[in-house]
Amino acid sequence: MAEQATTESGREVRSPILLGAAALFLVPRIALLLRREPDIDELFTAWIARKDLGAMIRTLLLDSGPPLYYVLLHAVDFVSPMSVGLARLISIAAGLATLALVATYSRSAAAALLLAVYPQHVFFSAEARAYAICALLAGFAVVALDRWVASRQPKDVAAAAATLLLAAYTHYYGVLFFPLPIAVALLARDRRRILEGAAATAALALLYVPGFLLASRQPEEAISWMRIGDDFERVLIVAGSLLRIGFDARMAMGEPWQTAVFRILSFAVLLVALWQTRRSARALRFLLGALVPVGAALAVAAMGRTAYFPIRFESVLSVPVVLWITAATASLAPKWSRGVVATAVVIGSIASSLLVLRYVPPRNPERQIARLAARSAPPGIPIVASGLTYLELQAARRPIVPFPRDYELHPGRRPAPGAVARDLPSLRPPLLWAGDLRSPEAAAIRARFGGRLLARSEQIGLVAVDR
Repeated sequence: MAEQATTESGREVRSPILLGAAALFLVPRIALLLRREPDIDELFTAWIARKDLGAMIRTLLLDSGPPLYYVLLHAVDFVSPMSVGLARLISIAAGLATLALVATYSRSAAAALLLAVYPQHVFFSAEARAYAICALLAGFAVVALDRWVASRQPKDVAAAAATLLLAAYTHYYGVLFFPLPIAVALLARDRRRILEGAAATAALALLYVPGFLLASRQPEEAISWMRIGDDFERVLIVAGSLLRIGFDARMAMGEPWQTAVFRILSFAVLLVALWQTRRSARALRFLLGALVPVGAALAVAAMGRTAYFPIRFESVLSVPVVLWITAATASLAPKWSRGVVATAVVIGSIASSLLVLRYVPPRNPERQIARLAARSAPPGIPIVASGLTYLELQAARRPIVPFPRDYELHPGRRPAPGAVARDLPSLRPPLLWAGDLRSPEAAAIRARFGGRLLARSEQIGLVAVDR
């Protein structure tokens, strides 16, 4: 990156500011990487990434999401055993690449600072999930489409379409960006661009047929935790994304008055940027990069399906949002532009700090029993586990036996009828079993072997089977 560059408003970008942005980027994300307990989704990420492609697809047919992110992690697993920590590092690396993209393309220290402290990006670029990589790919596509308007080169819209396709195979949120090429072309009001944009959008839909087929075969219950039954409420919560794209830091604030103050300040930043967008066609293009996926999510919600979850979705919109705010406020007088950016940076910095300082590990009985089982099992005594406790035990550096074997396909899904009776004869005492004490597996073990309850955390227990 050059020592010094000039933004479109004529202000200079200096290396010390960019180094400060890099520090603001890394400190909270590294702290989150080290402080946060892995959640169940992250454990699932590390576990499925160790499977081969065929087993991975069989598991995804019982879950949700496309396979590309897990395939990428599986490739890394050949070099270094996959773990939640390593997967988080990959997300942070993708976030750093996103920061470099924003700083290099915008030639603006303000844009780099905004991304560094954007609360939604801070949290999810330090998580062992696909959001950071999807945000990078979607952001590259938004940048390529902006460049296409200026260059009139078909290679730029082709690059945008290619990265959007990769984004969609990384996370289904990428699909919501598919109408963006034609939307940008319509905004440019150029017949050639409209034809190229329409071709790019049509090609995306065609090349994503395998992704649509996979999604159609995945069970509805895989996303039941985020489903909203009321049609109006479902559409309303997606529409709320138009405010959640701001620096309101709602997931970090603890007191209601703090939340209110930060939301008001964030709303003011968004209003100023929206008002100034009328003076910048480029800002309007970046705003379109956020509005199109929000509009697509609204359309899906109106059709009765769930395609949105707060904060995670906004983290994928991080690049168009920060580029929009930067481009829009660049037309303000320098002191006002600096004031708007400084307000957003202060909100984001406070939120980033609070995300780390206020983190409290959630109560997790499966993890508590899994750690006890890993510590207390004598060498040579097999550990048998069921359900999510089986997933938690993957961190143990010893073989774990799933009971029944169906949990090896997906630890979050109920086994097929008869699976417990089928696999019970394969268990050979002595062994330790860990899992839900109310489950059919626990009942079958008690009926056949008896067993001693060694420990219990809520409904999760550790049972010794001696005979």
